[in-house]
Amino acid sequence: MKRDLVAIAEGRPTCFRCFRPTQLCLCNLVPPFRAHCDVLMLQHPHERGKYYSTAKIIQSVITNFELQRGVAFSAEQVNGFLRGRQPVILYPGPEAAACEDTELGEQHVLIVLDGTWSEAGKVFRRSQLLSTFPRLSFRSAFVSRYEIRRQPKLHCLSSLESLAYALRLTAPRNMRNSPVEQYENLLMAFDLMIERQMRFLPRFSNQARHRKRKPRPA
Repeated sequence: MKRDLVAIAEGRPTCFRCFRPTQLCLCNLVPPFRAHCDVLMLQHPHERGKYYSTAKIIQSVITNFELQRGVAFSAEQVNGFLRGRQPVILYPGPEAAACEDTELGEQHVLIVLDGTWSEAGKVFRRSQLLSTFPRLSFRSAFVSRYEIRRQPKLHCLSSLESLAYALRLTAPRNMRNSPVEQYENLLMAFDLMIERQMRFLPRFSNQARHRKRKPRPA
C-alpha cells in the first residue's frame, strides 16, 4: 500500500481500481463479471501492502467477491460473513474433495485464503470454524506461472490462479451464460501481468523478451 501511495504522490499515472501504474494495469482486459458462486477471501494482513498481490485484480473484476482481513476470525465473524450461504473452503487435505468432481452454485460461497503458505495456514488454524467446512483441492497438478514471486513448492499457486482454476472446474456443466470464458480471461490477464512486470525487473528483463507464453492446462 505504501508503494501505491508513493506512486500517486509522485504523479505517476495510476489506475485507481487496482492501484498499479497504468502501463501495468490490466483492468480493461477483463470486464467485471459475476462468478457462478460467491467468493470470500480471508487475507492475512501482511498481504495487503504487497505490490504483487493478486487480490487487487480479483477484487476489481469479480462482482460477487468479498475480502476480509485478519488472522484469527471468530465463529461469530465467519458466520456473519456467510450470511446463511453454504461454505466450501479451498484448502488441501486428505479429506478434500476434488474441484474436478464438484459443482458449485449460487447457494455456495467459496472461501479462499490469501497470503504465503505459512500465513494461510495460520489463518486456517486460528479460525477454528474453517476446519469444519467441506474442503476442496485439485487432482490436477497445476504449476504456477507466478515467476516474479517464489513459490515454496512446485505445485503451489498464487491466489488468483487457485481461484480461477477452482471456479473454472466447479462451474455447473449445463449452466446458461457460463462464465468459464471469463475465468480463462482472468488467467490470461494474469499471464500478461507477469510478462509486463518482468520487463521492468532487471533480473527478469532479458528472460521476458524471449518468454513464450505456454497454454494453460485444460
